[in-house]
Amino acid sequence: MSNPTPRSFLYPFLMLLVSIVVLIGISLINMEYERGEISIKNFSLFADIVKSKSKKHLTVVNDTVFLKDTTLVNSLSILAIDSMAIEDFGKGTGIGLAHFFEMLISHKGAHKKIRVAYFGDSMIEGDLLTQDLRKLLQQRYGGKGVGVVPITSNNAGFRQSIRHSFSENWQMYSLLDKISSDKPLGLTGFGFIPQQNNGDSISLPENNSWIKYTAVQRVGLDKFHTIKLYYGKSKEGNYLEYNNGYGNKTAKLNGTNSVNEAILNEKVPTQSFYGSFNCKESTPVFAMSFESDSGAFVDNFAFRGNSGMPLTKIPYSVLSGFNNYLNYDLIILHYGLNATNPKVTDYSWYEKGLNNMVAHLKNAFPNTSILVVSVNDKSYKKDGEYITDPSVPLIVDVEKRVAEKNKVAFWNLYEAMGGYNSMVTWVTADTALANKDYTHPNYKGATKIATMLYNELNKELDEYKKNKEGI
Repeated sequence: MSNPTPRSFLYPFLMLLVSIVVLIGISLINMEYERGEISIKNFSLFADIVKSKSKKHLTVVNDTVFLKDTTLVNSLSILAIDSMAIEDFGKGTGIGLAHFFEMLISHKGAHKKIRVAYFGDSMIEGDLLTQDLRKLLQQRYGGKGVGVVPITSNNAGFRQSIRHSFSENWQMYSLLDKISSDKPLGLTGFGFIPQQNNGDSISLPENNSWIKYTAVQRVGLDKFHTIKLYYGKSKEGNYLEYNNGYGNKTAKLNGTNSVNEAILNEKVPTQSFYGSFNCKESTPVFAMSFESDSGAFVDNFAFRGNSGMPLTKIPYSVLSGFNNYLNYDLIILHYGLNATNPKVTDYSWYEKGLNNMVAHLKNAFPNTSILVVSVNDKSYKKDGEYITDPSVPLIVDVEKRVAEKNKVAFWNLYEAMGGYNSMVTWVTADTALANKDYTHPNYKGATKIATMLYNELNKELDEYKKNKEGI
């Protein structure tokens, strides 16, 4: 057996040294590439060592959120002011939140309703957040019922505030489609066309498009009190056959307005509703509503993938038509997730689109208060570490400017969550408040957000009362 030579010890050492030099060289090369589904990220040998230094670039300022150097992800700045507070840019002008607060103050007696339309993206899908805000408002101001519900829904299976099923032969179109004049969008951002039935009989159930709703065992949601259907222009010969728990009934769908209302139950509460549409002509159907004759209601208008800008595609006649029946006191606009992109630094296009959207809604709901809720914190992975997407504070700043320009209210959810890297904290907390996509709060997180928003609205209401009384 031969003795080891100095060369045999030196060879492994040289191989290790060469490997380290090669890895360092790769770390210095910009290899980032993305095209289609192919994505190559930069490699950093010392990522775990240097990542903690990135936080030194955070800057605190007093009144804005911006990027000092848009080429540097780590130069994100955060607010140092009371980030929880709602800013009402319409205060003192008779607009802003004044109408909503006046309705809360004067809420007394039968048939008095407070109505909130909450528009959003996947943040509120499945009635997340809105079901908690609804519960809090109904505990204080009364009311029973989930409010407006679409005809079909991709998230009906995990919605907890109502059980919902439907046939598969509905024709659905949405904000993201090319819309023709004969297919108007409803307030939900969707429109639904039931299967046409050209038979002579009113009752051909095997061909009809149908819907079914069942109440859930939750306080305020365990019975349907008043049940309403909203649909578009419809010709003679179109019918809805339904059972509201008290026998089979038939309703003619012969409305001539852009939005028509059919009341299907209002005397005796029921726990279920089934409807079968027998339509000889193409008829746009928009939504159902389940409510009591008084109290507070929060209607969930979730639309996954929506940046908010496409709301301008809902015709003015439809928006105002819904408002004639529902009389909204507050509209909440909660968007931004679908505009985030860590590589984008210029959001002037988004600001222009949001301004057009808010102006469109103000025109259709001239007496309704509007509150813009900013995008929440959202993380992306850089050098093996989850950090705040640098586009998030840019979008927050855009949304704030839009609210200020249009003299509506603004709530900075990004800062209310905790600001920079708060999503990481929410995901990794002992009691997690967000999902591991580092984008969406879970049920507990949604409840927390709803409670924060409710509390801030109450603070603003108390201040409004004091100012009104001259205290």
